[in-house]
Amino acid sequence: MSPVKIVVKRREKLSRKVKALYTAVAILVSFLIAAPIVAALGINPILFYKYLIVGSFAPYSIPLTIINLIPVALCCISAIVSFRAGLWNIGQDGQYIMGAVFLLWIASLIPNVPPPLSYVLVVILGGIAGGAWCLICGVLRAYTEANEAVTTLMMLYIASSILNYLCYGPWRSSIGFPETFPLPQNYQLPNIGPITSAIIALAVLTFLAWLILDRTRLGLEMSILAEGTRVIDYIGLRYRRLICIVMFLSGFYAGAAGSLYLSYAAKFLEPGFIAYYGFSGIIAAWLCELKVEYSILASLLLAALYSSSYTMQATLNIPSYMIDALEGLLLICILLVHFFTRYRVEIRFISSSSKSSRK
Repeated sequence: MSPVKIVVKRREKLSRKVKALYTAVAILVSFLIAAPIVAALGINPILFYKYLIVGSFAPYSIPLTIINLIPVALCCISAIVSFRAGLWNIGQDGQYIMGAVFLLWIASLIPNVPPPLSYVLVVILGGIAGGAWCLICGVLRAYTEANEAVTTLMMLYIASSILNYLCYGPWRSSIGFPETFPLPQNYQLPNIGPITSAIIALAVLTFLAWLILDRTRLGLEMSILAEGTRVIDYIGLRYRRLICIVMFLSGFYAGAAGSLYLSYAAKFLEPGFIAYYGFSGIIAAWLCELKVEYSILASLLLAALYSSSYTMQATLNIPSYMIDALEGLLLICILLVHFFTRYRVEIRFISSSSKSSRK
């Protein structure tokens, strides 16, 4: 039998329409793969897909979808910032927790800040806390070459432990449940009709991210950082400083997601505050191919899955981990499309004559 050689070659750039078509096919395939899994649970797949759509975009579900959209979209931008620079911040949930914790702490110290200013502080305080938490991993990466994928994930578990300690310990409410005292009223974002006003903050932060990544020198330097240290040394950029800036900015968006969610939805902290929006944001980042302008659209799909999970648990008695499995299938399919739209795999059979000629 002739030996086999696998060659991976880079493809020519595909048009946006073709990429969008491949992405749509990946989403469809992931949903189709989920059908036999759902059937194995004794549930009609047609009903599953029906409630998946109804539970996401029915009129009564839209406010809940928007509530989930904001943290997913901000965590998506957080992932885009780091991934486009070749850094792997996968601990957005830890930064999300620390953003909320820091906001609640500062708000308890100065609860009487007037609303226009307090609403701005919600974003800034949470962003600074998340950025500082992620910056620790950035410093380790820049000065000790510690793998940021490992350190950001480890910092997630530390942040989760801090949250549990505060909920069961010094910040525990007088009611007796493992939850903290509520966020002061001045820091709670109001609604615009049935939809939270935090959607305005999401729009502003998304625009600023697009501006920084696609229209500034910093965005260009971040893309150069992804090319490796040789290119950076040749151009003369400050490698360590740039890593720290990227990690802080990435953490800023994840931290702002946590503080905003505390302000407009949760109102207080509890051990279940961590909803793993960060992992959904990572999936959304690959779904939009690391483009900020499509981040809200990609995040909407993941937010819809969150919303539909409540409907399906109530009507079909589907366990919540089924949605997690669907997200995992979606990520696998998206990554496969991401690879095969950029590279072509060739399988070559090496004949004995070619082997002898080499000798």
